[in-house]
Amino acid sequence: SIPIASAKPTPSAQLTIFYGGSVNVFEDVPLDK
Repeated sequence: SIPIASAKPTPSAQLTIFYGGSVNVFEDVPLDK
């Protein structure tokens, strides 16, 4: 299993998604989902 979401707060909001073996990093992601 690959941890997609981390419960740890980061200085800058970053969301890293592993999809199809590719890594997509989104910065300044709104905290509201």
